[in-house]
Amino acid sequence: MIKKILIAIILTMIVCFGGYDIYTRIQKSHEPKLVFVDESLRIVSDENVNPFHYVLKATDYKGKDINDKEHITCTLKSIGKKKMKIIYKLDDSKGHSVKKELELKKVKIKKYVPEGEQKGTLNDSDKKLNKVFLFADYDGIAIRAMAEADNYGYESSQNYIVKEVLNDSDELIGYECVFLN
Repeated sequence: MIKKILIAIILTMIVCFGGYDIYTRIQKSHEPKLVFVDESLRIVSDENVNPFHYVLKATDYKGKDINDKEHITCTLKSIGKKKMKIIYKLDDSKGHSVKKELELKKVKIKKYVPEGEQKGTLNDSDKKLNKVFLFADYDGIAIRAMAEADNYGYESSQNYIVKEVLNDSDELIGYECVFLN
């Protein structure tokens, strides 16, 4: 009799903990996602930083782009003379939310473009073509356009560079991912 009671208690605990684990996994799978730009681009030249320039992508759990000020809120905190922290909160329309922190390094001059030749990380044989990423396609956010250009090359099997794209008046209007092989 005691053996049956112990087995029933053990089975009940297994079912409860297993159910809780499944529930938390489902909750996690429905959270929105915030993806930031590359570490080397986490710099700011002054205290008047626009935190929305540092979010590469914000999506709901279905992958739908939700980069807007209605869903993303942020708080800036200065950490001494050389660093700044941005605390982001992303809420989707279903009531799920996620928080992330981003630390920025303060510098006198900033340059968005990664320097030199970069190497793609995929091992496929498909060759990608050069592609231009204009600010206008990314709500005028320069760093997002640059990060998309860099990510486009990164997700290839080729060597690439990211170049600035200028208009006829020599104003920066976007970035181009140029493949070298």
